[in-house]
Amino acid sequence: MRNMEINIPDKLFFSIGEVSRLTKVEPYVLRDWEVEFKRLKPKKDSDGKRSYTKKDIELIVRLKNLLREDLYTREGAKKQLEEKGNNLKKPQDHELVNIIRDIKKELTDIRAVLNR
Repeated sequence: MRNMEINIPDKLFFSIGEVSRLTKVEPYVLRDWEVEFKRLKPKKDSDGKRSYTKKDIELIVRLKNLLREDLYTREGAKKQLEEKGNNLKKPQDHELVNIIRDIKKELTDIRAVLNR
């Protein structure tokens, strides 16, 4: 699935379970990303239960696309999120990402052949 788009229900807050189901990102990964990516800061109540906003969910979808679809490292994803507008700067960047993905696949295939 390329650059996943989701329908976010019209609510103010979402539990970690709801966010996990909406984004198809496991709760433990969401908690990990919360530590790694400082912009992802769901509110916590006195019991420590997280409440995510629509903005948080949009950020999670963006992170998921960067890490799992565009194959950025965590550091690369952080840099992308820091850029103004939180978008890749040029349309050609997506083409470069696709070329790199293809090269990576070919190298993986070559490695598999050599390891036989």
